[in-house]
Amino acid sequence: VGNPIMFPIEVQSNDPSCDEPLCNIQKICDSIVDEHKSDPHKPSMEILASIGKKQQAGRCKQVNFQLLIDYFSAPSTAKSANNRSWYYQTCTEFGFYQTCEDNSNCPYARGHHNVDMDFEICEKSFGIDAKKVKASIESTREYYGGWDLIPGDDKSTVLEGQKRLLFVNGNADPWSELSVNEKRGSSHVQTINVPGASHHFWTHPVKESDDNHVVEARKAIYRHVYDWLGINEDSPRHYDLKTE
Repeated sequence: VGNPIMFPIEVQSNDPSCDEPLCNIQKICDSIVDEHKSDPHKPSMEILASIGKKQQAGRCKQVNFQLLIDYFSAPSTAKSANNRSWYYQTCTEFGFYQTCEDNSNCPYARGHHNVDMDFEICEKSFGIDAKKVKASIESTREYYGGWDLIPGDDKSTVLEGQKRLLFVNGNADPWSELSVNEKRGSSHVQTINVPGASHHFWTHPVKESDDNHVVEARKAIYRHVYDWLGINEDSPRHYDLKTE
């Protein structure tokens, strides 16, 4: 979902309409290509370091695994509470680890982050070992019914409830690989694919520069919810998606 060591902008929050230098995927990629064209022999890591330096205004980015362990191990503060509670949830419920394995298609530094590192954070920060993490993930899958979203044996009740589930995915969002979509998961739920969109970009404040696909996704979501609630789209409660 992004490499915060090198790029402070995450892929999942990519904003195609941002106007700052190096503020989205396209601008970063263009900069990488330009640097490579200007010096084809320049090592890739130097190019990435150059971009990172520009983003950090020349400041160094400290990379220290022990500092990460210390950060998650310390009692939560207003600054760390969100990150710490999220990581605790990955250890106790569902994993969601962003690895970059050898012999994979990962676009970052392969082999420098495998799942054992995440297990180590869980154990050293929260006292939860790898065996417990794996058991918690399996328990979560059973509770929600896995890809089919059918927990237990009463399929008729579950399938009726699935009619009011809507999965919305942006195809530029790395997390979409873990979501139900038109090709994977229960065929009874409704899905919307948003071309070019990043992580839940349609929930961001409305802007005139929003891509048409994002605008149409918002309209589709409203239509689904109105249908579930029995609200007529022509009623006064219908929102103008360009202004709300």
